[in-house]
Amino acid sequence: RLRRDHLAWLGKHLSKSVAEWKVVVTHFPPTFLKEDWDFLCRKHGIDLIISGHTHAQEIYHGDSSVFQNTTYIISGGGGGITSEATPAADGNDDQYGFFDLALGRDEII
Repeated sequence: RLRRDHLAWLGKHLSKSVAEWKVVVTHFPPTFLKEDWDFLCRKHGIDLIISGHTHAQEIYHGDSSVFQNTTYIISGGGGGITSEATPAADGNDDQYGFFDLALGRDEII
């Protein structure tokens, strides 16, 4: 029931949004509830989903995204001491990834 209630709440607020960009931030990556996210992305035109949960940075955009026109980022950052793999000593890896975004009227970079 909680999942259904949360999805209804999100759908309600997305449908009311007049924002230039529709950005959703959530803990679990959208692939955890792929069918639900696919529906929300198509119906409401979500531009970007930012999530966490796994401790390796992943970025899906364009053909690599399972949600057509929606980019999604798994930040890879977060608390705790676990990661999906052993981080490289020189830091040249995607473990504990962090990122920054700039949102403008015409693009997100």
